Amino acid sequence: MDLQILSPVGFNQDDLKAIRTVPGVKNAQPIFMMDAIQTYGKQTNVAHLISIPNGNGSNEAINSLTLVKGRFPKNSHEVVVDQQKNGSNPKIGDLVTLSSGSAANLSDSLHNTKFKVVGTVDSPAYLTRDRGTSTIGNGKVSGLIFMSQQNFKQSDYTAILATAADTNSLDVFSDAYSNKVSTVRDGLNHVADSRNKTRYDDLVSKSNKRITQQQNEYNKKKKQADQSFAEVQQKIDDSQNKLNVVQDHLKTMESQTNQQFSETQGKLDTAAKQLADSTAIYNQKSASFKQSTAAAQNQFATAEKQINALSSKISSLQNQLNGLEAELSVGKTNGSLIPAQMESLNAQIQQIKSTLVTLAQQRATAQANLSDQQKKFTATQTQLNSSKQQLADSAAQLNSQKDSFAAVQKKAKLQITQGQHEIDRQKSFIDQARQNLKKQKTDTNKKLSKAEQQIHDAKQKISQIAKPSWKILSRDDNTGYSSFQSTVDRSNGMSTIIPVIFFAIAALVCLTTMTRMVQEQRTQIGTLKALGYSSGAIAFKYLFYSASASLIGSIIGMALGFILLPSVIFKAYMILYSMPAMSVGFYPGIAATVLVISLALITAATLFTCISELRSVPSALMRPEPPKSGKRVLLERIHFLWSRLSFSKKVTARNLFRYKKRFWMTILGVACCCEMLVTGLGLKDSISTQVSQREFGEIMKYDMSVQLKNNVTAGQTDTIMHLLRDTSGVSSFMENTNRNITVKSGSKSEQVNLMVPQQPNQFLNYFKLRQAPSRFAKTDAPISLSNDGVVITQQLAQLLNIKTGDTLSIEDDATHSHHFRVEGIAENYLLNYVFMTPTLYSKAYVSQVAVNQILTNLNKKASHNSISSSLTKVDGVANVSFLSDSEQTFQDTVKSLNDVVWVIILAAILLEFVVLYTLTTINIGERFREIATIKVLGFYDREVSTYVTRESYILTLIGIVLGLIGGIFLHAKILSGIEVDGVMFVKSILPQSFVVSALLTFIFTWVVNLMTMRPLRKINMVEALKDNE
Repeated sequence: MDLQILSPVGFNQDDLKAIRTVPGVKNAQPIFMMDAIQTYGKQTNVAHLISIPNGNGSNEAINSLTLVKGRFPKNSHEVVVDQQKNGSNPKIGDLVTLSSGSAANLSDSLHNTKFKVVGTVDSPAYLTRDRGTSTIGNGKVSGLIFMSQQNFKQSDYTAILATAADTNSLDVFSDAYSNKVSTVRDGLNHVADSRNKTRYDDLVSKSNKRITQQQNEYNKKKKQADQSFAEVQQKIDDSQNKLNVVQDHLKTMESQTNQQFSETQGKLDTAAKQLADSTAIYNQKSASFKQSTAAAQNQFATAEKQINALSSKISSLQNQLNGLEAELSVGKTNGSLIPAQMESLNAQIQQIKSTLVTLAQQRATAQANLSDQQKKFTATQTQLNSSKQQLADSAAQLNSQKDSFAAVQKKAKLQITQGQHEIDRQKSFIDQARQNLKKQKTDTNKKLSKAEQQIHDAKQKISQIAKPSWKILSRDDNTGYSSFQSTVDRSNGMSTIIPVIFFAIAALVCLTTMTRMVQEQRTQIGTLKALGYSSGAIAFKYLFYSASASLIGSIIGMALGFILLPSVIFKAYMILYSMPAMSVGFYPGIAATVLVISLALITAATLFTCISELRSVPSALMRPEPPKSGKRVLLERIHFLWSRLSFSKKVTARNLFRYKKRFWMTILGVACCCEMLVTGLGLKDSISTQVSQREFGEIMKYDMSVQLKNNVTAGQTDTIMHLLRDTSGVSSFMENTNRNITVKSGSKSEQVNLMVPQQPNQFLNYFKLRQAPSRFAKTDAPISLSNDGVVITQQLAQLLNIKTGDTLSIEDDATHSHHFRVEGIAENYLLNYVFMTPTLYSKAYVSQVAVNQILTNLNKKASHNSISSSLTKVDGVANVSFLSDSEQTFQDTVKSLNDVVWVIILAAILLEFVVLYTLTTINIGERFREIATIKVLGFYDREVSTYVTRESYILTLIGIVLGLIGGIFLHAKILSGIEVDGVMFVKSILPQSFVVSALLTFIFTWVVNLMTMRPLRKINMVEALKDNE
């Protein structure tokens, strides 16, 4: 892929045809892309779905996939996934279930949502292991899923991949390639204008048509709803009218019944009162009768007694009368009675008869009275009994009437209650119907209002529809390619300096070796010259030797340089990047340059030495070269110090300056190697250790960043902040604005990030602003934001060449510039920033700053996945990122560069060992006679070794000092060459790196001296001293 074309409205077939007709476009391939939640086993994460034509990644496709394991899909239920070393993607044979991660149904976009993984692949579009961010799930894409294009339901493509013609043979990082792609991009931009206009007209037309359809549908549904509501309302009204009639009838019936009940109850009450009154009278009479009955009984008894007494008297008088009459009759008969007696008896009889008549009358009167009283008593008794029966009948009749009345009343009440219940039921039904109607009206009106509002919004959106624009991305816009290019650029920054130094050191060793070899063979050169060999023939011998050695060494070096070292470095890059196997190549230009330079240097040094020696006559050449005369050294002029040195130390001091060539060769060799060690360790400090520690541990204090969408509303922002307040893992948060701006100063301009914290006094809790450190000093002096000016980062200050107190301008979208005074320059290493307060922003732009970011501090036990998942579900959240992930990404990015640095360090160590060993052995070889002499003079082996190695140690210490100083400047030079826009490295070197470099250099010197002790002990003093003869 050379270009990737994106559009907010997607692409149709006409767009694809137009792209394919652009001059310079070799091929164009449409693809579908989307994010989804993948679930396999017990794992759930975010996956990026990408379509592949015909379900496979054949070479015919752009961005053809490389099959790592398994096979390509054969049907729409099979997929392949990208290769992930962290195991965040499903494996071959796993069953993957996809979901949308939002309220949308994924089945609306895909024909299938369940797949089987059948292979793992590598995609050339993703060089790094980072798969980007997402608006669903935890906001981080864990892997890629490639599936058949036929599985997508969308009619419009998500993106179109294009390749440019005649670019296969070009380096993708070369200017020729960039120019070729830029030409094609210009052609695509030209086509984009016409296609975007057409798509805009189509969008407006389709939108208007859709709105017309929606309006007609709205009118139809509104009419149907109104008609339906009217019908329901009419039914409710009819039911209510019927209910009112029934309710009125029930009220009338209840009223009449109540009236009848009242009248009947009144009659019953009257009858009851009459019965009660009669009962009272009866009870009174009965009581009175009962009382008179006893008296009457007494009277009856008395009367009977009187009657009986009268009867007894009458009987007695009758008996007396009968006796008197009998006596009278006897007396008359007998004449026994005198008349007087007869008159007395007659008188008595008449008196008795009169008395009897009287008593009979009295008795008859008494009996008549008794009979009358008994009759009256019996009549009263009968009357009372009749009254009692009448009362009982009346009571029974009353009770019967009461029971009948109660039954009628109960029945009437039951009928009224049932009627009322029916009325209530009908009323409840009507009320429910009214409520249902009201609810239906409310719901329908809401839906209609919503539909009407949607139609209105759609009309507004149509009027606000912006002409769609294509976003045409090249490889430079691909994160993986740009990151890889930045890494390569940094490596190139080192490759322009470090090889030169290595080459110089190697040349130094070679020059020293060849010079020493020619000088050692003075006698042989003199002999050859005396035998008649020409100077050219003699010189050719040494030139051929040096040239052949240089040629063989260059060939071996090129083999290592073209194969071994690139493989090691490339393997280091493979940790971060996903790339095909390295292609080993031969670069004639580089090979010729190295070969020419090495041959030129070595043969020139050999030729110069040969010419110098061949100028002498054979007799002089066949004699040993006289030793150089001794000279007073500077130390001898310091009398108080020189006088205190021992003999051996004085000899050492004179020897150091006696052989100036060896002196400088050793010092420069050690210094260069120590310099390389300091530089290598310093680069490691600057690139990974200190940048990570300062940027992510000291400067950036926040833990999580919540990026808001461009169209986020105030309500959505409040919801997000409310969620953050309620999240237990969040300790604090702050609203912030972070957007891209263009900053100018003079003729220079830079694209940077503008940060406007809403609470400037709390900003130091999330982003520590402190003064930028110098090369040799670090300051922690804080910088506070003020309303008088802005604070910028140190790399931006260097790029624009401005300092505190200067003025810079910020360009807005309307091409107007706002000028600000620089109040401070803050330390920062990743990205360039301009910081200002909301007050200063509002004063300059005459508007409130729009919040688009929330910086958050988390507790130590906070779950990143849980917090991210809950936030990404909220409307208005674009993505959620964690500072720890950014730190890990940075560490991964510089890891490959660190591996390159280690290669440099190891090479410096090996080269230093070679330099020290070569120079030491040359030193010993030149001084065989001198060493043999001091051994003859009685020096022990240890003293001889000290005599030689003391010079080596002193020269090493001098070289270390110079190397440490030179390493500082070389480190700064390389850093300035590998820095890119937006990335700045710490210019200082940690003290331990200086200590390690010095110790390593000294240890190598000690090891080399140990290795040379044996040759010193084996020097044959006699042979060495008579060698000249």
